[in-house]
Amino acid sequence: MRIFKLPFTFFRVKFKKNSFKILNLPLVALTNVINQLDIQSVSKLSKTSKKMRINIKNARRKVHKLIIDNHFEYHIDKFHQPLFYQRIILLETKSDVVSAYSYVANQENMNDYILTMYSVDFWIDWFHSINNWNKKQRDQSIFEYRSSKQLLKFLNCFDGIFTIDHLDLIIDKDVLFGDYQSILNHPIFRKCHYIEIGGRDSNISTEEMQFLLNKINVNYGMLVRCELLGSMNNEAMLKIPRLDIFTAEYITLKDLVNMDCEVIKLWRHLFTSQHINQFIHHWMAGAVPKLRKLRLNYFCEPSWVDEILLGVKHSKWDRRRRPQFFCDGLERVDCADGDDIERDDGLHATVIFMHDAINFLVWHDKFSLNNNIK
Repeated sequence: MRIFKLPFTFFRVKFKKNSFKILNLPLVALTNVINQLDIQSVSKLSKTSKKMRINIKNARRKVHKLIIDNHFEYHIDKFHQPLFYQRIILLETKSDVVSAYSYVANQENMNDYILTMYSVDFWIDWFHSINNWNKKQRDQSIFEYRSSKQLLKFLNCFDGIFTIDHLDLIIDKDVLFGDYQSILNHPIFRKCHYIEIGGRDSNISTEEMQFLLNKINVNYGMLVRCELLGSMNNEAMLKIPRLDIFTAEYITLKDLVNMDCEVIKLWRHLFTSQHINQFIHHWMAGAVPKLRKLRLNYFCEPSWVDEILLGVKHSKWDRRRRPQFFCDGLERVDCADGDDIERDDGLHATVIFMHDAINFLVWHDKFSLNNNIK
């Protein structure tokens, strides 16, 4: 329990009528009050006066992450129409991210394979959409809007009163390059380093991709669910640290070898076991030095493992050489059944087949957990 909760109950209930009393508090006391209020109350309090808004900003209430949703739900069945999410999810602390993901991970029939199929933001989205979620906490964490004008009002408010660490954007491509394109000019997008572009019935051109990368410094990652045109110049994406492409039939072996990425996930690709074997030989020679994880989803067969490792010296798991689980932030992969490769410089990698996916995992720091949680 927070120690200031009881003393400031009065302010929670009465701040509209007595805002001047809070306004007269010294900064330290005001900061304590602001930190005890829920986010919705802080937002309302900031609207009581311009001076109050400035004082709240000076209190520097921290927000770990905002997720801007503007997309149709990812998976729909034949029995209902898709929901169109237009909302901001506010995650005040890193532990809020971990708690949401852990809740999903502990659901019945959930496993590491299913979890790693989709992004962490996907599961946070899902967590905030399930019916049995705590309604009070949900109401404090979700801000719905219906237009770009309403969204900008929220962004102005949050940027004006909170210290925000991260901003993630999940948006359908046609929406992004329609009425909502102007939001990218908002200064809060300086905090945006991760974007998911939805719309499986849409496609994105080289010019549109370059425009987006010029507007947003994508130095964490990008997920692309819409179609990449055959004429697409993939070079613009090759330096994104975390790259997840759902329609990757136009990604070539040359593209793969030239990527400066840490994590690569490709779906609906045209790679064969021979291509991946060639890729591993390139990696053995020092290519893709930053790579930690390559995952190829769909069109993969268990027999591929032997073909992928043809001509490559490999061995089964030895716990003295590496851990059982490969950790990537909140995601983890059980590598007990994987085949290990050692490069001439001593760097190890593991090839493991899981359901319909091939994983190539590089152990840059074998015995420490990767805590790159955003």
